[in-house]
Amino acid sequence: DPLISIRVNEFTPQDRAAFISVWDVLIAAGRSVQLFLHGYDDTELEQRLVQEAAVVFCGNRELLAQVQQQRPDAIEAWCPGMVSNS
Repeated sequence: DPLISIRVNEFTPQDRAAFISVWDVLIAAGRSVQLFLHGYDDTELEQRLVQEAAVVFCGNRELLAQVQQQRPDAIEAWCPGMVSNS
């Protein structure tokens, strides 16, 4: 099953449109999509993703507290920051 790791508020409008297209294809195909959230602003898109994902992982306790209002089964997990060569 795919694991999608995102921070929606970093999407450009083009990123958002492309992402929604891919998400829709996965969901329509009956795929069990796992979602890892690095941020959560309670937008309509984020609410939809949290509702439709088979499993929701949250990158910290603060996110978990927000998301658990909609998904009590959300899981706190940890992810390292982006690795840079600079």
